[in-house]
Amino acid sequence: MWIAKFKLSHDEDIFTGRTKKFNVKFFGYPLTHYFKDDKFLFVVSGFLVGNTIDKKKFLSDLSKEKRIVDLDIKNDYLTVLIHYPNNQIVRADMHTFYDPSIIHIEPILNDVDGYEYWTIASFEKANVQKLISSAQKIHHGQLLMMVQKKFDDFSIVNIRPKISYKQREVIMKAFEEGYYSYPRKIELQQLAKLMKLSYSTCQEHLRKAEIALLPSMILKL
Repeated sequence: MWIAKFKLSHDEDIFTGRTKKFNVKFFGYPLTHYFKDDKFLFVVSGFLVGNTIDKKKFLSDLSKEKRIVDLDIKNDYLTVLIHYPNNQIVRADMHTFYDPSIIHIEPILNDVDGYEYWTIASFEKANVQKLISSAQKIHHGQLLMMVQKKFDDFSIVNIRPKISYKQREVIMKAFEEGYYSYPRKIELQQLAKLMKLSYSTCQEHLRKAEIALLPSMILKL
């Protein structure tokens, strides 16, 4: 299996311009694409990471996007049905990027720097090279890594383990503030104060999130 990591900047993308503008990250997974009523439709599902105000601004602005046919939002998780006009599909070479031989082994990170970060795999080396070449020519693409190796574990059943919205808020804040750094940059008592929670409540949210997330991370080792 050929595995490649690369980044690109897609000027007409509906996500990256907004992740840069509103300082949030969007981890999106392209679930499927199909034709209906002579329209090429794409389904993308994923979650936002950032502070609450910035995420609300992102979602408010995204809801005004004319290319969105439908949008489901629950907390910071969204599923989007997108219609790209034919001229944009050709201009962006989207048929190459959505070649069925290409497997997305990680969600696409739409980052605050305005880049998309892709991790893909395929048995067809030529198709991977074609995609990377297109990214470089059309979307300011940069190849970060390409290797041939065997998978030892792979699952796309869930983009992430299911945890509550509050648990996600606490563990993301803990990560951002350096709770998991060495040496630790913030203690739990300070984190609780920052989150405007009691010490015990903050600890409970953090531990439950860790219990939910750790198994999936350990199994990937």
